[in-house]
Amino acid sequence: MPEQRDKTPMPPESLLPAFASDIAGWRASPVRAALLAQVGDWLHNESGHPPNLKQLLADGYEALRPCLPQP
Repeated sequence: MPEQRDKTPMPPESLLPAFASDIAGWRASPVRAALLAQVGDWLHNESGHPPNLKQLLADGYEALRPCLPQP
């Protein structure tokens, strides 16, 4: 079933070496932290609430909108 298949992380882990990184390095990266904070801020500003991943994924990964509007 599509809803049970694994999702490819972004960026794909196989591409991390091309950016002189690896899984652990990317997870601990200040760039990743800044990206997550920025997206969290956009979602919070849009809804007035902190983002809730469980709620965002309630209708499944494929139901997520493609991207956020430009600020």
